[in-house]
Amino acid sequence: MLEVVAHENLIRRVSRLTLFSELRQGIILKENGEPYQSVADFVKDFRSFWHWHMESQRKEGVTVPDVAIYLDARKEKPRWVYLTLDEVKRLCSEAKYEYRVLMMFLLDTGMRSPSELVNIRVADFYDDFTKVHIRDEVRANWPARR
Repeated sequence: MLEVVAHENLIRRVSRLTLFSELRQGIILKENGEPYQSVADFVKDFRSFWHWHMESQRKEGVTVPDVAIYLDARKEKPRWVYLTLDEVKRLCSEAKYEYRVLMMFLLDTGMRSPSELVNIRVADFYDDFTKVHIRDEVRANWPARR
């Protein structure tokens, strides 16, 4: 019974550790007024510190509860931005010729860079270099070799 009460007190105290949730919700902002993007990294650093603190106190005979288990360490998926064809054309117009050719090749073939691109060989081109054959072992979704 005493352990349950102590555990409930611990949860109540941890709920006051709202720093990370306020960072995640955008209540606490950076100096420039923008929200923090990598709150999970701060949580990870705090957990490392807290576990070090727990261990150092344990060596001195003091029991420190693990409050880090209550912290939200999930990483937000980054928003993926797709470029429109006009944006790709504008990007290509500003790039060096070599990069422009490479970008248009990737766009035209749907190939992924660098995983598929680095494995293309001259022998993969056919029909007077107007078509390219992407071999199975070159594809990024090809099963891993054992």
